[in-house]
Amino acid sequence: MRTALSSPKVKVFLLNTPHNPTGKVFTADELMTITKILEDFPDIIVISDEVYDFLTFDDREHIHFATIRENWGKTISVFSGGKLFNATGWKIGWAIAPKPLIYMGGVIANTAVYCLNVPGQVAFANCLDRANEPDPDLNGLSYV
Repeated sequence: MRTALSSPKVKVFLLNTPHNPTGKVFTADELMTITKILEDFPDIIVISDEVYDFLTFDDREHIHFATIRENWGKTISVFSGGKLFNATGWKIGWAIAPKPLIYMGGVIANTAVYCLNVPGQVAFANCLDRANEPDPDLNGLSYV
């Protein structure tokens, strides 16, 4: 990993946890090892694909990479409403990052995608508003 990151061409490190289709969820120790390696490469931005953050098995705990040490300042965390609410064909998601990192993503998204269709915006706004409400079909559990 250090060899690959040492190339001057490398600008971004892509992390995927929890992973689909393998189900791999990086442990706290593994994420700390990655963090320590990346500390030697302070100019590399991390895109942390965490679209399955809610879907882990065997009592594995998902840890957001941006919450470890100083990772927040260099991490763009990506999430998916499509995955969270079982509407994967809608391709609706969001990213969370410090303002300097997220700003350019907004510029790019605005020129590449422009906007989401209105029914999708309304549907996912309602889903997010209700995500923590108990659901009788889930025996009182919430979606997240």
